[in-house]
Amino acid sequence: MPTYPLTLPASPAPARARVSLETRAAVFEPALTGDEGVRDWGVDRWYIMLQYPPVPEASAAAWHEFFRDIRGRVGTFTFDLDTYVRDSPAPGARVFRLLDSMQGWDVETARHYGFAIEAREVI
Repeated sequence: MPTYPLTLPASPAPARARVSLETRAAVFEPALTGDEGVRDWGVDRWYIMLQYPPVPEASAAAWHEFFRDIRGRVGTFTFDLDTYVRDSPAPGARVFRLLDSMQGWDVETARHYGFAIEAREVI
């Protein structure tokens, strides 16, 4: 059994990354007054969508091992946001969980077309 959080393979680096911060809030409108209210739950977490270029032959085994060990939504992995987020203070490395429990990994397809990972920070 692997030890979580896992580390993403270093190669290849993402060709594209979309990083966003989710803020948890509830919006409500009481029936009697109709005044809209917002409740900020004070919980923020990061969401990432990483698109990878075709995987070189030398990196395929590391990615195969990563997807086998992460076990869909069971496992977690670390990802350093500092390269992608220009905040002060920098957000640093965070722990993420895949959003898709059926993350597909076809090494032949990934060698030709690349692949994508979507994940949300574990709080």
